[in-house]
Amino acid sequence: LNAKDPDTAMHSFCAMSGLIKPCREAILLNHLQQLMPLLTSQLKAQAHKYQLDINEASTKPYALSTLGTLQSIFAANPPSMKDTFEAILDSVLVFTTYKHSPRVRLIAVQIVHSFASIPFQHTRTHKDKITKALRAVLDDNKRGIRKWATDTQHKWYSMSDPEAKA
Repeated sequence: LNAKDPDTAMHSFCAMSGLIKPCREAILLNHLQQLMPLLTSQLKAQAHKYQLDINEASTKPYALSTLGTLQSIFAANPPSMKDTFEAILDSVLVFTTYKHSPRVRLIAVQIVHSFASIPFQHTRTHKDKITKALRAVLDDNKRGIRKWATDTQHKWYSMSDPEAKA
């Protein structure tokens, strides 16, 4: 996956994501240290391409495979999720409004929802950015995405600092 050509790297990663998806959580978690840098770099590259409108429709399969792989990993709620959170947050938020695929938007919102399970001390500084980004998704034309966005925004709004209550 260390191809010099970015397109070759994306194609290779897309193929690898297809192989990873059916893997058991235990296998994924054992190889998390090797997978997360690849996932992070691919997600950032795809978000950057989408923001620059470079072949934006062609990013769909790659965004879908990368976000699907991230979703599989975060479903297991590994402890290292808090370490990856800041690195991928902006890229995931870009895909919450991805206009070429409702599936990409849905998976991105579900990943943001899973971020709310990270301890608050790691997410505190990003709470306002996340809730603000979710406002745009509340008007999505797909009902399922609006529901997830509403649930996700509510979960983020209801998060509070446990130390502030003491």
